[in-house]
Amino acid sequence: MNRPRIDAATKSIRVFLALFPDPPTQQQLSLQANRLEPVCGGRKIRPQHLHLTLLFIGDIAVTRTETLKQAMATINAKPFEITFDTVCYWKHNQIVSLQAANVPAELMALVSTLKIALTDNGFTFDNRDYQPHITLIRNAAHAIQNHRIQPIPLVAAKWLLVQSKPVRNHVDYVPLGRWPLR
Repeated sequence: MNRPRIDAATKSIRVFLALFPDPPTQQQLSLQANRLEPVCGGRKIRPQHLHLTLLFIGDIAVTRTETLKQAMATINAKPFEITFDTVCYWKHNQIVSLQAANVPAELMALVSTLKIALTDNGFTFDNRDYQPHITLIRNAAHAIQNHRIQPIPLVAAKWLLVQSKPVRNHVDYVPLGRWPLR
């Protein structure tokens, strides 16, 4: 049986830039998802996949991965803490997420710097207005009113380049690079 040859220049991977919480924070986020699931239904995000997306890049050629990593290695950004305190429901994509009433300037500066580095290196990305959130539940069957919760702080000390890799009936997140905030 002849298989089609995969050309390395055209093979692509799906990637994004994100902050991942430490295990205790992941546990707090997961507990919040457990509380919300009976109310809104849907599919909870696996605890190890809970993250704050900085930028969704999408599909890139595998051959551009090193260029992307090199561009990200030039980023200099300060550490910060963001406190998630509000449950939100987004009807248009049926997600339940956590948002922060106060967004640190350091987070917005990091996202801005990442956008500039990506643009300067010829990468395209989802360039919507940045709305920091952590998705807890996808495909929520029932709307939920936005409301405040016991605050959950996320200490940002490093950020990652992550591949979203389809595996059988789910997606795995594979770290491709990580950089400290200093």
